[in-house]
Amino acid sequence: MGISSLSFPGKMAAEPERDTALDIICVEHPYLGQFTKSFLIPGQEGGFLIDTGLFSGAQRIAALAPQPEAVLCTHGHWDHTGGHLLFQTRGAVVYAHPGDQPLLEDPERQWTLLYEQFSGDFDIPPARRDIYRQEVQKPVFATRDLYDGQMLSISGVDLQIIAAPGHSDGSVCLYLPQEGILFTGDAVCGDGFFGVLPQINHVSPYRATLERLASLDADRVYSAHSPDIWNAASYHEQLRQGLLSVERLYRWTREFLDAHPRNFRLGELAAYLCRRENGKPLGSGACITAAAFLEEFSAQYDTAAACCGLYKL
Repeated sequence: MGISSLSFPGKMAAEPERDTALDIICVEHPYLGQFTKSFLIPGQEGGFLIDTGLFSGAQRIAALAPQPEAVLCTHGHWDHTGGHLLFQTRGAVVYAHPGDQPLLEDPERQWTLLYEQFSGDFDIPPARRDIYRQEVQKPVFATRDLYDGQMLSISGVDLQIIAAPGHSDGSVCLYLPQEGILFTGDAVCGDGFFGVLPQINHVSPYRATLERLASLDADRVYSAHSPDIWNAASYHEQLRQGLLSVERLYRWTREFLDAHPRNFRLGELAAYLCRRENGKPLGSGACITAAAFLEEFSAQYDTAAACCGLYKL
């Protein structure tokens, strides 16, 4: 028993081998210099998937698991859901939290929320538009809801659903307490994936999620966009870095607002936060995070309320 990995052309992946009580097959999907991961847990009744990554990788996953029993959706963002519909048509039960079902059901709405509404704040790269159109196919309607505290037994594996809002409204973590295994999706960003700001859509729930996850007894942690964690100390350090990042961004946002008593564009704040965080690149994730921090200050600063009110979080 152990963990193995696959990657698609364009990226070589090497995951550590370690004996566990559970087989986990990790599949990496590279795109635009980044990657996302999906996980196959083989077992009774065809096993199950945790996220499906990109549409272009769905057939590769299907070669390993032609008819999985279920697909568990850590959240509804497009780079985690590309194969959901394929496996649903093959009989898989698709589980998702209601908070993110609007993203699954309306790809155009998701494009607007994640990218298009920020087109005046930064230049959306044509490659980003192209890959979204290529990888996002049709709407997906979840078969069953996920909710906090829910206990599931799928293909002989027992797991618990942990609601983890903050990156998206319907983010969840999947916890296997007997094995000490936690799948976090994008809920635990540390100080940001791939050298960018952590993408946060609401600050207070995000902070609460990190604090809550610290109470779990997990020593093997699987994220969608970062190396797997193999000990509890490293897991808690990632949570700590996430909380420190929130503190810094809160401080930088207040600093910016005090220096800008008149109206400003969201992109100005996003660029400022990126500069303060050691020159991180400006992109849609930074704009989403900037809007989330403005939301925190909207009751104290009229300028924050005016700017934040122009966007949908």
